[in-house]
Amino acid sequence: LYAVTNGRSHMQELDHFVCLANPDLPPESTGVFKRSTANFSLQSGPETLARFFNHVELHKYPDSLQVTEAGAIVQYIQSSSVFGLSEADLDRLRAILKEEILQNGAINISKETGIFIATKAGNHRSSIPYRMQNLL
Repeated sequence: LYAVTNGRSHMQELDHFVCLANPDLPPESTGVFKRSTANFSLQSGPETLARFFNHVELHKYPDSLQVTEAGAIVQYIQSSSVFGLSEADLDRLRAILKEEILQNGAINISKETGIFIATKAGNHRSSIPYRMQNLL
C-alpha cells in the first residue's frame, strides 16, 4: 500500500492569518488541515496501518512555500468555502499579508507531507519505487 497524507500542522500559517483577518470566526472555520487529517494523518497513520499491515514505513517530505504575493494566498483561501471569509475579511487579510511580505520579504507556509509504504508479511519492500523517488 502507498498512502500519501498530511500532518496536523500542514499549512498552519493559513489558519493564523485567517484568524487575524477575522478573530470572530467560529472555531470550525479554522483548523482546516487539522480537520482534514482527523481520520488519517502522518501522526495517526502508523497505528492505523499497523492494524492491517505487518510492516509500515513513513517517508516524510520536508517542504515549505515561500510566498511573495499576497494575492496568491488570498485566492487559495477564497477557493475553499471552509474558511467562510467575507469580502471585508478578505480585504483585511490581503492587507495583513502585504504587510507581512513587506516586513519579511515572503510568507513561509510550512508543509507537513509524507508517504506511507505498508506491506503484509512476505511482501516487505523497504524501498520506494523508482518512479516515486523523485517525489521524496
